[in-house]
Amino acid sequence: MAIDIYLAFGAASLVVLLVPGPTVLLVVAHSLKEGRRATLPTIAGVVASDALAVTVSLAGLGAVLAASAELFTAVKWGGAAYLVWLGLRAIHERPRSAATGEKPSDSSHRLA
Repeated sequence: MAIDIYLAFGAASLVVLLVPGPTVLLVVAHSLKEGRRATLPTIAGVVASDALAVTVSLAGLGAVLAASAELFTAVKWGGAAYLVWLGLRAIHERPRSAATGEKPSDSSHRLA
């Protein structure tokens, strides 16, 4: 292969690695919203969910979803409904303000 292909691949890989993904944005946003004590529980939740996704995929659920269009559609619509619910919950959440004197909760058990 020519060197220009390797250089193009290296440049594209570098750009992909430098751009923060949704997981990084989640951890940063949640840490800014809830405070420093929320960072480690958020990271632990991300790691646990990634481990669950890998386990479920290795157990064969990915193959089942690929084979069944109806089941894949049901899972897709279920995920969309969950995202809508999370969005509505975020819209209706009362914002915290410095004027009211509210501060992030001290307990990581009350983050959700």
